[in-house]
Amino acid sequence: MPKDSKKKKYSQKYKKEWEAEKAFKEWLTSVPGQNSLAFCKCCKSELKAHKKDLESHANTQKHLKKMAELGSVAQTPQITQFVRQTIDDRRKIAELKVAAFIAEHCSVATVDHLGELIKSLDGKSETLKELKLHRTKCMSLIVNVISPCLLQDLMDDVGDSYYSLIIDDTTTIDTKKVMGIMIRYCSKKKRKVVTTFYRLVELEAGDAQTIYDAFKQVLEEDGLKLHKLIGIGVDGASVMVGSRNSFATRLTNDIPNAVIVKCLCHSLHLAAEHAFKVLPSNLEFMIRETHGWFSNSTKRQVAYKEIYNLIAGGVPKKTVKLSGTRWLARIDAIQTILNQWDALELHFGLADEKDRCYTARQLHSMYKDTLNKMYLTYVCYIFKKVTSVNKLFQSDQVDPLKLFEDLHELMFFLMCSKSLYRSNWLD
Repeated sequence: MPKDSKKKKYSQKYKKEWEAEKAFKEWLTSVPGQNSLAFCKCCKSELKAHKKDLESHANTQKHLKKMAELGSVAQTPQITQFVRQTIDDRRKIAELKVAAFIAEHCSVATVDHLGELIKSLDGKSETLKELKLHRTKCMSLIVNVISPCLLQDLMDDVGDSYYSLIIDDTTTIDTKKVMGIMIRYCSKKKRKVVTTFYRLVELEAGDAQTIYDAFKQVLEEDGLKLHKLIGIGVDGASVMVGSRNSFATRLTNDIPNAVIVKCLCHSLHLAAEHAFKVLPSNLEFMIRETHGWFSNSTKRQVAYKEIYNLIAGGVPKKTVKLSGTRWLARIDAIQTILNQWDALELHFGLADEKDRCYTARQLHSMYKDTLNKMYLTYVCYIFKKVTSVNKLFQSDQVDPLKLFEDLHELMFFLMCSKSLYRSNWLD
């Protein structure tokens, strides 16, 4: 046999063996610890490590079917071919800025229209044309991106410095108990004392133990050290500042030197409420029912406008509704009643004669009594001073020393009024 034919024969033989070996590698692997066995990755079965057995297995219907399925999967386009290009950084910045504006200034629902408006401002800007921001995405950006970043910046700014907190708990519209926390600290970055919002924590219950546990857990999660807390500002609720079983007692057990500051605005409200209880109870009935008489009746409002226009001219001011929590807010209602006393007396007198209503008769008799007018005039005179000091303590920019002087003057005024009242009463 010629040498060229022998070489050709051997090359074809090696080529077949190489192709068979390559085909085996696609689905064949070894069995650890068993040299006489092989494993088919397609059929998930063990085989004898002999060439004939492997070739016979490769020609079975089951194996061929499995190989065909794997071939079809391999021809499927990769998922990377369907993924869109990532959002441009300029578009990300624009959407984050809009979301931050919405979070600070207005409702999230307005972003549906604001996003479309911004897109139409400049048709040549590619960034504005691609901007897509609605309420769902905006809320996600605020909660998952902006809020954690702002909280982290705040915690970095506080660092290991001393701080104080202002705490108040309330109930939302959907009857969830939440606790709002504000923090006050000396910022090295801004070089001034900063008072800002810190956290809004959802509570499981409104008792002192639950509030204190949630309070400590939040401080631990954010890395604020409890022993660095100087003091807290709270309202006058018993669950917060009670002498036995309250938030303040639990805090002083952990930090004996912590300063507990009651809200002076709440204290002024409570003092005014308790002082008003000394006066006759019919005054509160008179103020409340005067508002209730007109609140749900357009006919009564029109009739009273005609009477007021004949007596004083113009349009009467509506009597505000009494607040259950902000007691000093009723000073506006008392002032409105005093300014419209004659017109209200005439209106309820006519309503008593025409409608024969018991409420109108009672109110008419109260407005005819000059003693009630004297009481309300005295209350209005005293509570004007209290309300003005209360508003000063609610302002953002005010001198603390000036506040102390105003509070001292209020106490001196009340003491003088009390002594004058007693002397006139004894005379």
